[in-house]
This record gives sequence, structure tokens and C-alpha cells, in this order.
Amino acid sequence: MRAMETTIDRGSRRWRASGLIALAAIVVAGLVAPGYFHWKAPEIRARRLSTEAEVAGAPTSPAGRIAAWTRFGGDPQIHNRLQAMRFSAEQPWLVTHALRTPDGDAGRGEVEFHGIDLGDMPRELVVVQGFEVRLVLPEPRVLGRGPLRGDHAGFVPVYEPGAAVPDPRARAREILLWALEDLGRALERDVPGARFTIEIGPHASWSAVRESRAETGARAPAR
Repeated sequence: MRAMETTIDRGSRRWRASGLIALAAIVVAGLVAPGYFHWKAPEIRARRLSTEAEVAGAPTSPAGRIAAWTRFGGDPQIHNRLQAMRFSAEQPWLVTHALRTPDGDAGRGEVEFHGIDLGDMPRELVVVQGFEVRLVLPEPRVLGRGPLRGDHAGFVPVYEPGAAVPDPRARAREILLWALEDLGRALERDVPGARFTIEIGPHASWSAVRESRAETGARAPAR
């Protein structure tokens, strides 16, 4: 299958708690947080100063700025956002669609999930080649069966057995466009000529993606 590329789009997520739970959390945080941060303050401050020094000392050339953006912004933020897009903690999947099973799994209401498994997703996700920064993900595939429920269930298209299903790579692209636009725009704004793209496939797994990175070189040298 041919790799697909696109500029990335924005995303968001919501978290809810009852009033009593939220109030309890605030009280506990008020009691615990000051002591914790007082205890960890030297370590946190040292880490922040170290990062600031590395950013300040990064080369000011376009290639150097791309390398710094990738290390301190791109990879960490993309990883965190993809983590937040998992279908559930037990099903760490970027779900593109689901198929109803022919027998309905004996009335349990389960479906067959398709998409990209994020369970063994690496922390280094982008490949830099010249002025192009590519987010590389493996091909969508069958992920498993289970009930369609939870906060993300309403966003999963469900198809009947034997129905024509749109290209799951296009659906994955749509989801990532929804999630990551601001990161791509920030890079392209801050580094004239830079281009942020997404590549889905042709690799079948994250291990194959890692092997490809090792063969082609994951980073362009900072200059």
C-alpha cells in the first residue's frame, strides 16, 4: 500500500468528575501538593534550567531549529496526544472503524475493531529529512473484538458485515488532522520552509517502523 501524507490537525479531549470527587481531589491536592513540590523543587528546577540551556544553545540555522523543535516539542507532544486518543486503557488503539460480527457474538453486542495499535508506540515518532518532518505510523489492521462503549465509542463508524468500508488510512488521517494541526502549523510558522507531514504505512508494525528508521536515518544532522 502506498504511504499517505498530510498536514496535521488539532485535537482536544474532555474529562469529567462529580462535584464531590472533584472537591475531594482539590482538598487532597491542597494538603499534599505543597509538600511534594517543596521536596521535588530542586530536581524540577534543575531539569527546567537544563532544558532551557539546551534550547538556548541549539543552532539557530533552520536545520538546528527543526532538530530542537523535534526533541523538545514535536516528539513529546505528539506522543502525549496520541496516548490521549487511545480507545481505552485496556484497548490502547487508534480506532478507525468497527465491523459488526455476523452472529453478534452470541448477543454480547461486540464488534471487530480496526485501526492502529498504540500499545507499543515508541517515544520517537518523527523522522527528519531535510526540511520535512514526518510523523510515521504503521498500517491500520484488525485489532480485536469487544463491546463498543466508553467515551470514544460515539466517534467510531460501525459497518455491517460485507459492507464496503472506506480506506482506513484515510480515516486515520482524518483523526490525526483533527488532533494535531496546531503542532504542524507552529513548526511551519517558526521555521520557514519546514513541512510537517504524516505517513501511514506501508509498515505493518511499530517494529517495522523502527527498522525503517534505523535504515534511513531518523534525524538530519543539525547544522
